[in-house]
Amino acid sequence: MTRLTSNSSSAGISSKHSMRVSKISRGEPVARPMRRKSPGRRGDPPGRPCGAQRRSTYRCLVYLSIALLLTGCGLGSERLTTITTDGTAWPTYRSNLESNARIETGAPLRIETQLWESKTGGVACGEPVVRDGYVFFPGCDRRIEVYNALTGEREFRNRFDGPVAGVVAHDSLFVFVTDQNQRKVYVYSRNPVKELWSARIPISQCPPRLLDDGSLLVATLHGRLMRMTPDSDVVWDVRTPGQIHAPPAVHDSFVVVPSGRVLSTRRLSDGSELWSHQTSGAVMATPAIDDRVYVGSTDSLLYAVDLETGRMDWFFATNGQLLTTPAIGDSIVYLAANDRNIYALNKRTGKLIWSYETGGPANQSPTLAGNILFVATTSEQLLLLDAASGDLVREFPLTAPAVTAPVIAHNRVYVADQRRRLLCFGPNDQ
Repeated sequence: MTRLTSNSSSAGISSKHSMRVSKISRGEPVARPMRRKSPGRRGDPPGRPCGAQRRSTYRCLVYLSIALLLTGCGLGSERLTTITTDGTAWPTYRSNLESNARIETGAPLRIETQLWESKTGGVACGEPVVRDGYVFFPGCDRRIEVYNALTGEREFRNRFDGPVAGVVAHDSLFVFVTDQNQRKVYVYSRNPVKELWSARIPISQCPPRLLDDGSLLVATLHGRLMRMTPDSDVVWDVRTPGQIHAPPAVHDSFVVVPSGRVLSTRRLSDGSELWSHQTSGAVMATPAIDDRVYVGSTDSLLYAVDLETGRMDWFFATNGQLLTTPAIGDSIVYLAANDRNIYALNKRTGKLIWSYETGGPANQSPTLAGNILFVATTSEQLLLLDAASGDLVREFPLTAPAVTAPVIAHNRVYVADQRRRLLCFGPNDQ
């Protein structure tokens, strides 16, 4: 019988291994190999990054800060000076405080081609606004972005801790709210771009309203409506019957509030209620104000309500939920319904004048400019309809279903879609 020795190289067993085997056989304790420790400092608690990792992270932050300074991305380095443009602005949600989405263009609006297309950081969380040559874009990627309205070049962007639910632009500043984590209203100057103040608010999913005196109306998802001074002080804070999913409309000294299944009018001076009107479905969109208050509901009805008394003058039934704000003409009300149709109704009687099938749910509010009605559809189209007859005048393809209503400013039309594209349409000679 051959005996295995420590010098037996053919067996592939070293002398150290042989001694270990012999100790195990005799029942003697065997020293375990020492584990290599991490290069962290002595006393680092479990789960804490080691010293080398901390130093590496610190260096990365330093390099990132230097890069931001070199590229001029720090707040205060951008200046949004006025760009000379033609045509009217779209400074707030649905163009004006009454939310009637009616644009007075003077000369006929020439929309003949797509002028530019810009990739945004995220899908639009609210309707863009346009003023003084800039498009202010509220993103679901937690960013506010500003684009040159004529060229599509991005001029400014800043990231926050929650989606930007909506924005409004003024002469020298812009105001927006953030949703979810931060839950704040921000006021920024434009030249230079920097934060003037911010205030904590309850969760809000709609843009604020900037009044003529500089004060703000902020509506919250949990049914609160607040008026704030230009210096962020709260003038009044009232509770409403239900959740507020869309900004209120303002007319003279009154504010019309969509809240749950109730439409109510309150005084701007103190927030006290003047009247309320009950609907059979939830009011999810901003009412439009003209000679009456026009508002749609998830019960598929459009209500026409007297502005002073709250009395219902008439209603019109569709075959789908109404999640949009009507556009108001001189004698016609235009609404988009979830049953794939655009409806034109007589303002006085509510009788149907014409309807147009879009090929997909009409989830975006229509916009009226002169004698043309603009509709952005989920079937990836921008439609131009004759406002009097409903005939199709022209159509343009979109890159994806539209997520915002057509915004008309500076003789151009702006639409955002689901593929994170901001598109601009206008005349051929631009």
